[in-house]
Amino acid sequence: MTVRFAQQGDEAALEARFKTQANHAMFLRGNLRQHGLGPSIHPHGSRYLLRLDGRHIHGVAALTRGGYAMGLGDADDLPLWTAFATRFAGHLFRGVTGQPAMAGAVRAALGLEPHRFSTDEITPLFRLGLDRLPSVTDADLRAPTEADLAILGSWLAGFDAEALGVKIAPDHAAGIAARAEAALSDDCLRLLFVAGRPVAMTRFNAQLPDMVQVGGVYTPPDLRGRGYARRAVAAHLIQARRRGVHAAILFSANAAASRAYRAIGFRQVGDYAVALLPTTIRIGAA
Repeated sequence: MTVRFAQQGDEAALEARFKTQANHAMFLRGNLRQHGLGPSIHPHGSRYLLRLDGRHIHGVAALTRGGYAMGLGDADDLPLWTAFATRFAGHLFRGVTGQPAMAGAVRAALGLEPHRFSTDEITPLFRLGLDRLPSVTDADLRAPTEADLAILGSWLAGFDAEALGVKIAPDHAAGIAARAEAALSDDCLRLLFVAGRPVAMTRFNAQLPDMVQVGGVYTPPDLRGRGYARRAVAAHLIQARRRGVHAAILFSANAAASRAYRAIGFRQVGDYAVALLPTTIRIGAA
């Protein structure tokens, strides 16, 4: 077997490999589709390290420009993960998400002990065939507008703090404002309104023609326990089905969220690891 970086012309083979483990590959598929294999300054632009047996892609180890690692492959594939640690030396690293065994292999290859991570979780992974949803919904679900920017920024910060353990420092606050602005045009985020008031947020953090991944679901504390998040997610998925999406995937942050997703019809299909450092480091730095 050989190990090399993906190059122009590998796109179809990569997509085929990702589809073999589609439930764990939404970030990989979404980043490839949106940013390709060429140089990218976008935080989600990625480089893909391949371990090949002839033309067959045995494993993939990827790193985004923003420092997030992910991949597909056997946890005991030492050549792949060793190559990841050496060939990405000097690059930013903030965390790893995906298959639990793979995430453990990345951390071991980088020599990072569990106590280094501010978030270190194995969460349930859920999937839903969208044909199981009702045909219509009475939910008032809308894309955000400029009038929603203040509340959207507050909710994005709340989600980061609760789900990711992020402390909202001044530099992070600037990023929140940029994300809120971007949400006005990227067609990934929706707000649920009740009696003209926004009550919940839902987002697709990866979307493809056939499949979407739900992420960034948030209800402010004073409005929880009323089923708003469940209504928002279901309505958003009905909208996605209308444009041809047939399946949704998500990983759940807590038991209450899992109950809400099960009520919609999601069923657990595995587990998903999320391990995040409190601050970004350089791979290979002391």
